[in-house]
Amino acid sequence: MLFGEGPTLWIVTNALYCYFEPFGVTGSDLLTGILESHASVKIRQGSEVFVLENKLTLDRFTGKFFNYSLTAPVPANYEEPFELEIITEAGELITSKAHLLPVVPIDSIVVEYEPEEKGLARVLTYFTDLPNQTNFYRRMIHEGSLDSLPIQDFTTSDRVVEDVVVFGTGYDFEEGASVVNTIYHISEDYYNFLESTQGAIQANGNPFAQPSPIIGNIESEIDAFGIFTTINYDRKLTVIP
Repeated sequence: MLFGEGPTLWIVTNALYCYFEPFGVTGSDLLTGILESHASVKIRQGSEVFVLENKLTLDRFTGKFFNYSLTAPVPANYEEPFELEIITEAGELITSKAHLLPVVPIDSIVVEYEPEEKGLARVLTYFTDLPNQTNFYRRMIHEGSLDSLPIQDFTTSDRVVEDVVVFGTGYDFEEGASVVNTIYHISEDYYNFLESTQGAIQANGNPFAQPSPIIGNIESEIDAFGIFTTINYDRKLTVIP
């Protein structure tokens, strides 16, 4: 898992390895067993090369940690792809590519009260789909703060929508509640990864379900899989009046 952060850009890489040897189950033994610690990790864009440092980093904003990270900003370049290169300690090569997608801004957020149950409200989030191209989105809703579990988290394409898109909630919010709306503009690769991951979760343990392989965009000389992607989003906080 690799992480680079700039003012408006997050680059997240999940390079997942399958190891069948036993490893420690607690503390540092667990991390030592499952994390790659001697890889060369670089991200290129054009002539610029960003070398990621092997150091455990906690993002206190999201509660996630990363074993390779970059603290310097990366360019908000929408034309040239970001190219990932990982060389493991054993010399195996892992590569991938991803483009940075523009932010799709939230146009407006509308609060509507349930007419028959005083005090409960729903939130409608409006944004305008980018024309003349196929787009994929991830929508998340948190109540209170991003530290809480999302009450909505799903992905969708614009295949069945045109122009203005609206996402809604149920009549779930009381007066004074804080609602965090996030619209991510994501790549088709990341959309397929998230959808296939959910399919694998649903198929796990179900003897009647069809196998659901996880679809990634990692090219590798070894049995590795995962997703390399960029993440751009618009986020707004609404307090129920």
